[in-house]
Amino acid sequence: MADIFISYKSERRAAAAHLSTILQHHGYSVWFDYGLIKGDDFDLQLDHELRAAKAVVVLWCTMSVESPWVSREASLAARLRTLLPAMIEECELKLAHITADYVDLKTWDGSARSHQLDPLFRGLTRLVARSPQANWPDLTEYEDTWRRFGAPSLATFALGKPIVQPGPAGRTDVTVGTSHSSALAVAAAEWPTVRDSRDLRRLQRFEQHFVGTYYADEARELREALAAEGTASCSNAGEQQIECGDDFRVMVFEACDLCAERCSGHRSEVLR
Repeated sequence: MADIFISYKSERRAAAAHLSTILQHHGYSVWFDYGLIKGDDFDLQLDHELRAAKAVVVLWCTMSVESPWVSREASLAARLRTLLPAMIEECELKLAHITADYVDLKTWDGSARSHQLDPLFRGLTRLVARSPQANWPDLTEYEDTWRRFGAPSLATFALGKPIVQPGPAGRTDVTVGTSHSSALAVAAAEWPTVRDSRDLRRLQRFEQHFVGTYYADEARELREALAAEGTASCSNAGEQQIECGDDFRVMVFEACDLCAERCSGHRSEVLR
């Protein structure tokens, strides 16, 4: 389970994605993507993720203060003593959530190495019982990419006007593409999961969705390499049984229809 659960209004997903990436580059595992929840038991899965987290960062803004979902998540986190509220936009908190003890990110410029994140990291250190451990290469690379996109502040890209579409269980989700900076934030947050899946179709969807970003190029290169690897494995097999090494994955069966057909007899062995 993740160290940190980020609660936010769906229209502010870019803010959660940007913050999630920064926290991960400081050594924390983070859960924020409601889109990862599949099936009919949305509430149960969400409850499980929130209860398992050591810290629940609630991003308060003019939209989240009106959200019953965010309110319930904040209330549960408060009862579990894992709540770490952060205000990313000037807003009036509801009576149940009024507190003088919150992390003020209203003027945070969006930099991954900003001193304005220090109060947030102090709170996380207390709740997670572990100080941040910066992955310097990844952190500086992300910061450099952020600056190449014009170093947008949280106010200009994370709180920009969203494009929304229906999401699970009545929530709304954001269609990325309102700006390069928004796409960058979400792509950076989702890329590690997509990359590690080694799923050809998922890589292709990611590449198409975040076209024009550094991460889309990475997805394309990885997809082509995996496809070539899968085709070679199938071609070498012939009529004989495939020898499955540690790096052989189900992605072989999605390299092409021919590969899938020729390898179908060995699917159970690979999945075992």
